[in-house]
Amino acid sequence: MSNETLRDTFFAECEELIESLTEGLEVVASGAWDGETINAIFRAVHSIKGAAGAFGFTDLVTFAHAYETVLDLIRSDKLDIAPEVLRLITRSSDALAELVDTTRQQGSASLDPVRDLIGELEATAKDAKADTPPEPEFTWAPLALLP
Repeated sequence: MSNETLRDTFFAECEELIESLTEGLEVVASGAWDGETINAIFRAVHSIKGAAGAFGFTDLVTFAHAYETVLDLIRSDKLDIAPEVLRLITRSSDALAELVDTTRQQGSASLDPVRDLIGELEATAKDAKADTPPEPEFTWAPLALLP
């Protein structure tokens, strides 16, 4: 397959993944979501990020990574989907779709239009991590020797 054919395949898959992402977010907004819904949303963003990396679309990877981090915190029950979080992940979905479209049309995209949104995603992730109690440390103690 030529690079152009592979690139066209990437963008066709992105369309399907963004559609899946949008459908998942609609389910979340309706309140009828479960863990699999969040996993599907996460996988869509993760897949776009991975394939974009293979093509060298670094700005797309950077944005998707910030978005994916927040979704992973939701997946691992470290971040609740409060109304402001739902708005953030929905806006991020729209921004990701725009970045993919711009990349398709222009061969690359700039993070300038989404820098504030990346900042919000990073701040949300940082706050969620700060609110999460640390994992208990495992302390090894030798078993008492039997007489």
